Amino acid sequence: MDSNQFSAARGPTLALDVTRRLGSAVEFRVQGVLREQRAWFSDLPDSPGEDGAFTSRDLIRRAGGGVSATWHPTRHTLLTLGSEYEEERQLGRSLFEASYGSFPDSINVHRTNAGYYSQALLGVGRPLAVTLGLRLDDNSKFGTQGTVRAGASWRLDPTTRLRGSLGTGIKEPTFFENFAAGFVTGNPDLRPERSFSWEGGVEHTLPGTAISLAVTYFDQHFRDLIVFVSGTPNYRNIAEARANGVEVQLDYAVQRGTVASVSYTYLETRVLNGGGDPTFATGKRLIRRPANALSAQVRSNVAGGGIATLAVRFVGDRDDLDFSPPGQRRVTLHPYTRVNLGVEYPVRWGLTLEVRADNLCDDRGREIANFPVRGRSLFFGGRFTGAWQR
Repeated sequence: MDSNQFSAARGPTLALDVTRRLGSAVEFRVQGVLREQRAWFSDLPDSPGEDGAFTSRDLIRRAGGGVSATWHPTRHTLLTLGSEYEEERQLGRSLFEASYGSFPDSINVHRTNAGYYSQALLGVGRPLAVTLGLRLDDNSKFGTQGTVRAGASWRLDPTTRLRGSLGTGIKEPTFFENFAAGFVTGNPDLRPERSFSWEGGVEHTLPGTAISLAVTYFDQHFRDLIVFVSGTPNYRNIAEARANGVEVQLDYAVQRGTVASVSYTYLETRVLNGGGDPTFATGKRLIRRPANALSAQVRSNVAGGGIATLAVRFVGDRDDLDFSPPGQRRVTLHPYTRVNLGVEYPVRWGLTLEVRADNLCDDRGREIANFPVRGRSLFFGGRFTGAWQR
């Protein structure tokens, strides 16, 4: 524990979403978002005999926007084209002071990403629907990358549907992995992490009931995962891993206005190449990925138009890293259960009041090794929804 280390951040998050319909077949959408944080950090000596103090101030900004157009030429066909642009920037200063000198530093870095995408939903005959998607990202750090996705759904009869999909994906390096300076050195030449995944499943509604069951098998392959290594830079694209498993979901409309659902996921992960980073130990499970997870939820209407939701989530044991003395080691975290309760109630003029209780049973099971969890917590808020028509 470091009792006199202090950090704080504050700033606004603003979002705008405007949709305009032209008849029943065409829709245009414009979106914008701005998130800004002013961050402070201070780590003073822990005792009179310790030498060295570190302080920093940073301005971190993430801003972007996008436009899209959707065309609905027929009842079973949907075509979408769109583009997005995002900019991330960090401006800051830091100072390390000790008896042997002062060491000021500064950072002024940014990166941009422009994305272009299209998607088609095609109804090929009544029982078959096909989805095709393509995206192209032009990033100022890792260049141009493309991803694709395809899926199909086949309805065998009114109660049974088969579905499957496959696709590729990328995850850009974090801002810190690209630009870190000081004790840790970032790598501006990192490539994005890549994945290939496929899944197949079946959905079935029991005839004469309000009970539906869905079972899905999925398989994922990750490569070019970013690992921390000794030397300069400290981040490299090395690791490789696989994950596969089964998801089962049961939905039941108990009565009008009340729906209950239960879902279970079995997940098996394995690191194929860890690259020397203990986070990715070759032959071991991926950290913080539970083999078993179970969740249940009941959502019900209440008097006056309100909605109440009770949710329970169980997470089984999983591997993690413990950095406390006597040194870094791999540990197994115990299972935990979270119970959350929420109520939202419309008042008038588009205003909805919300109350939420998280971790209602005050479960102290930790999600990450040595990081205490937030106990029983209450949240109060509101949401306003307005519509303008000409």
